[in-house]
Parts: sequence; C-alpha cells; structure tokens
Amino acid sequence: MPQLQSVVLLPFTVLASVSVAVPPPAGSHPTDTLRIVARDPDYEHTPSVVQSPSLLTGEAIEETLSSAESFTKPPQSHSGQHTNPWSPPTLTIYTSIAVPTRKPNSKPNPSCRPAGGKEILQYQKTQPGRAIKDGVKLRILCVGDSITAGFGDTDGNGYRQQLRKDLSENQVVWAGTQLNENSGMADGYHAGFPGKTIKYISNQVGPSLKQRPNIILLAAGTNDMNSNTSTIAVDGNDPRQAAGRLGNLIDKITEECPDAVVLVSIIINTCDSHDMHAQRERTKQYQKLIPGIVRQRQQKGKHVMAVDFSRWEEAGDNLLRDCVHPTDDAYDLMGDWWYSFITQVDEDWIQEPQGSDPYQGNN
Repeated sequence: MPQLQSVVLLPFTVLASVSVAVPPPAGSHPTDTLRIVARDPDYEHTPSVVQSPSLLTGEAIEETLSSAESFTKPPQSHSGQHTNPWSPPTLTIYTSIAVPTRKPNSKPNPSCRPAGGKEILQYQKTQPGRAIKDGVKLRILCVGDSITAGFGDTDGNGYRQQLRKDLSENQVVWAGTQLNENSGMADGYHAGFPGKTIKYISNQVGPSLKQRPNIILLAAGTNDMNSNTSTIAVDGNDPRQAAGRLGNLIDKITEECPDAVVLVSIIINTCDSHDMHAQRERTKQYQKLIPGIVRQRQQKGKHVMAVDFSRWEEAGDNLLRDCVHPTDDAYDLMGDWWYSFITQVDEDWIQEPQGSDPYQGNN
C-alpha cells in the first residue's frame, strides 16, 4: 500500500469533495485522480465540483485507497519483472469543502434513512400479534384499485381482515371513503377504486388523506398496464409514463400526510395466459421502475419505502381467480405480506395519528 501522507476526515454533516492524486512513476501516464463526494441530505448546496454523490465513510476512503493502489504499483518490464530503481509514490488526499447553507425554516430529519438501511422490503414470515411500536394506534389507509378494494373476495374485506388479525396487539382504524357493500367489517373503509388508473386514484384520494392516516399502503398501476387503452388504461399503458404518474401520486400523499409512512407496492403481476401476456410483460417493466421512483422520494427525506410483491405469485398455486384478482385465500396471504412489511418499518418513522379518528357513520 502506498504511504499515506495526509488524510482529513470530515464529519458527515458537511459536503466534502475529496480527490486522491497519485504522483506517477517516471514514464507512466499523467496523474490519475479519484473523487469521492459526501452529501448531507439535510442541506442544499451548489458547488461546481460535485461528482458521483456518496457518503464519505471510512469504507469509502478505504475503497478509494485500494483502487489507488492498483495504479501505484511499480512499473514492470516486458519480462514481467519490476524495473529498478523504484520507490513507492506518496499518496496525498486533498480536500475542498463547500460550506452548505441550511434551508430557511428547515429541520434536520435524522430518520430519513430507509428501515434497517434497506431500500426494498422483502417478505419475511412473521408471527402474528407482534405489537408495532408498543401498541401505537394504527390509522391505516389502503390506496389502489380493485385489488385494494378486495374485488371478488367473498367477505368483501380483501386483505384488510387478515391484516387486522395479524395486528391484534395494535388498535387498527381504517381510513378511507370507500366501503364495500358486502364488507364483513362495519369499519372496513379504504381508498380502492376498481378498474381505475393511477391518475384517477390520485384525483379521488384527497378526502381520504384528510383523515390523516399514519400508515398508507399504496398498490396502483395494474389497470395502467392493461392492453385496453380505450376504456381501462385510458391514460396510456407505457410503463415509464405510468411510473411517473405513480411518483406524482406519492408526492401528493406525502404532501398531505407528511407524518405518515407510505409503503409502495411493487405490484403483483397477472397470469401468463395468451390474452394477458402483453400486459404481464409491461407490468414487469413497470415493477422495475418503482424502486427508483421511491428512492427519489427517500433521498428527499420522505418516509416512503418500496415493498416487493413481484414474487408474491411464488408463494402458492392458483393465487389468482381471473388472472388479475386474488382468490379468498390469496387475499389472506396478501394481508400476511402487508403485515410482514409493516413490522419491518423503522419504528422511529411511525407516529401517533394526527387528529381524531374519522367518523364514518357506522363504526
């Protein structure tokens, strides 16, 4: 390893541009330079030197030095032997600091990192009845299309009944303005709009958000991938454009409910029948775009996480009744998956719901 002449370790609360300059041995190419940039998400800045943002950590510096070592080894002759004389070059780390300016009236958000450092939550089999944050009240809003509404479910509750059973150690209050006629739960409200697209859902979800849920389960985009662009995918079925609409919906949710945790489903896919194959392929593309949409909001300090339902179809056989909607048992399974994802959320993210519980007439 080359001799380290000087190292300046900067606290993570400043922006630092660190260049590693290695004087080359005689006859080698001009000096190679590596660059690391550390960024604090709670500050804004406009330095011209910023490249490749990443956190300035000991590991990052170590990785940089390891990389530098690869081009500071002694030159070799054509025979593969080291040429003489040669002495190890001196490695110098130069630092330049762009002093950040705190945004007016902004407050640092120490809990903006994803739960456990994960960007995407995966299903983990979890024992039902685990108390979330010492039994805090959970005012849950389920947002989406017919799958969220529970279309085809015999008891009319979709996944919500099983989710409530799994969350037995917490008081669960359902937010939303929609109630299925055959719902077995008198308070089984939601914001699921059968047959509707992301844009429609976004236009209709406002009154439900005013009920200030502290957990929001969002699963939307199935209808946007439909092959019928005349009556179903009325906003078009391009996956990238649909992902953009999803991002707009997330922004609306986080603006109206800044204290809520928003879990965004990497939605389930359709079956792979002849008639559904094209939609299935578009859905695969859409699924891949969702983590990036969520990551952009995380980087702004929003309490948003992607939860992976893309592998849900591997959890059992015959989960779909009509190539799109879950069977009764599969809705229960979906409730178990949502429960698993909720238990993985960093408890610092989960706050007491704001205001009084929504009055919905027949609770």
